[in-house]
Amino acid sequence: MKSLSLYLHVPFCASKCAYCDFASYPGREGDWARYFVALWDELDGWGPELDGYRVATAFFGGGTPTLVPAERIAETLERCRDALPFAPGAEITIEGNPGTLTPEKLRVYRRAGIDRLSLGAQSFDDGLLRSLGRIHAAAQVGEAVRMARDAGFDNINLDLMYALPGQTADQWRATLDAAVALGVEHISAYSLIVEPGTPMASRVARGEAAVSDDDAVNAMQRMAVSRLADAGYARYEISNYAKPGFECRHNLVYWNRGE
Repeated sequence: MKSLSLYLHVPFCASKCAYCDFASYPGREGDWARYFVALWDELDGWGPELDGYRVATAFFGGGTPTLVPAERIAETLERCRDALPFAPGAEITIEGNPGTLTPEKLRVYRRAGIDRLSLGAQSFDDGLLRSLGRIHAAAQVGEAVRMARDAGFDNINLDLMYALPGQTADQWRATLDAAVALGVEHISAYSLIVEPGTPMASRVARGEAAVSDDDAVNAMQRMAVSRLADAGYARYEISNYAKPGFECRHNLVYWNRGE
């Protein structure tokens, strides 16, 4: 059978981050149920079109998938399995914000078959997190990792961002050190891109925030490559680093132009 990867979008969040230009909407709790019914209908419609395929990876992204009731995620995954077969050992990832996780949610995800958690940490500096509009504090990242371990997750990613307005090299080094200390299997390190129409772009235009120059961006990237390599994370893609055997298979489908 041919391999297929599923991306399932959950376009809801607690608040819009200053840099975000993804399709995500805060304050829309009243639309949650209707959205999932539409998503399930779409899954049912695709089933007959995908004869001969089986799912190798699935990825719940957003928005903040961990904001909505975990049972909606579990039912969505069950409906995916009803629509088409999953390969044995399929990689199933959910993105999460540390400020929205609970032990019970994490247990529901694991019971449903989700085996990989991608946490939007972004920074371990509370001041920078506030400037980005994140709803969590730095300490909650470590707590989320501990809760995930207790729930049975042994494949965890941390998303980090660098070249943030006002971020120093020392702050970036401290964030890398904090991420490494948590012992996660995968780290994604992204340079900030100021997208048109975002609050961050407005701040930059008004002179309230200054973007890093190319030399500073490159220096922070080199720092990440070196620090993560020293800690056993191999860089297998532009922004992604993994311990051996923990490369994100879903990421690699995009990278290799799979289906």
